[in-house]
Amino acid sequence: MTRKLIQRLSVMALSVALVACNGSSHLKLKRPQENLVAVVDAGSSGSRIYLYKSTTDGSLMRIEQLFSNKAVPHGLSWYDGTRGADSASDQAGASGIEPLLSALKAYMVSHAIRQDQVPVSVLATAGMRLVPPDIARVIYQSVRGTITRNGFAVRQVATLSGQNEGLYAWADVNYLAGNFQAGSVTQGIVEVGGASSQVAFVTSSTQDPNVVTPRINGVHYPVFSISYLGLGLDQARLAMINDSASGGVNASVCYPNDTTGSLSAYDANIGNLKISPKGSHFSAACHDLYAKIITNVTANASNDFPITKISSLGNFNTTQFSGLSSIRNVLADWGTLNPANSPQSLEDTVASKCTGSNAWPRVLAQYKNVAGVFAQNACANATYLNAYVYGRQALGIDPARLAGTRAINGNELTWTRGFLVIDAAP
Repeated sequence: MTRKLIQRLSVMALSVALVACNGSSHLKLKRPQENLVAVVDAGSSGSRIYLYKSTTDGSLMRIEQLFSNKAVPHGLSWYDGTRGADSASDQAGASGIEPLLSALKAYMVSHAIRQDQVPVSVLATAGMRLVPPDIARVIYQSVRGTITRNGFAVRQVATLSGQNEGLYAWADVNYLAGNFQAGSVTQGIVEVGGASSQVAFVTSSTQDPNVVTPRINGVHYPVFSISYLGLGLDQARLAMINDSASGGVNASVCYPNDTTGSLSAYDANIGNLKISPKGSHFSAACHDLYAKIITNVTANASNDFPITKISSLGNFNTTQFSGLSSIRNVLADWGTLNPANSPQSLEDTVASKCTGSNAWPRVLAQYKNVAGVFAQNACANATYLNAYVYGRQALGIDPARLAGTRAINGNELTWTRGFLVIDAAP
């Protein structure tokens, strides 16, 4: 081999090495894609804004919550015009969203984040599903105008479907638990809000019309997700009170006796009921009242899917469930968060506190520093959840497979994070 040929080959080898080196350096220097987005959870009982940073690097997705604020005590459904000038539909943006945007802007200024970097989504849940479409249009027009007037881009303003609300809650729980990694098993969720309830879990019954199949981290998950409008805590209680008035069984069987007369008057918005001093809580009768409501609501649901059929779907009876929102709160209120102790522990505790000639002081003491308005409905709420979660007329979940959950790995649960998991999944 000549010296000139050897020199030529050496130059070629060096060039290849440099190309490989530069290519490797390029791969190492390639930055993951980062996005900022604000999401407003316009729930039935209040609205909260979240600011997230989502990072996508290949098939790996990370979501970091940077900020949250709940400056508004009412959800968008409050502005349906039925409560006078304070609830005018065209004021929904200024009264129901602008305080949240103001709090967000203050955070962004302090952290040198430009407004053109942060699009805003406002997504409402079950409360807005109860608002007539023509009124909802006015509410959302007001909301979009407020977002734009405050210098933000509108990403999405809408009412979530019940199916998506359940799906996003499921995605949030499993994302925080690290269950979207290879070889991990997902959890299911049962959520009871103010106006609706949601159930979602991975199932082998993939042909059911209530199954959706999101792709997360490169894996498709067949998720049965269903929502029942009317089976939220507040709506179910209102239905129970209204039905009992015409059904011959007085709703007082769901409330503690109060010889002091201190219970507040009935309020149609939240289902409070002034109970006669002669009234008395009776768990079995209250349970039957609620079982009737559960049957009626699910039999008339738009998807025509009886709640008792859910337990027959594949994987249901082997799935571990997180009990969210009101489920977690009620179990915590009564000291029965340990799943192995429920429902018998919940039933026994409620019976011991709620039954008797003057049970109200015992129930009130259970809440200590919490406002009496929550304590007043405590016996009714606990009996309802006992019927809904564990009862044979409803989900019939084995108590060892459900635990009340508020946070995972230090992160408070919110479907808004699950919305980003589904929306931004590679």
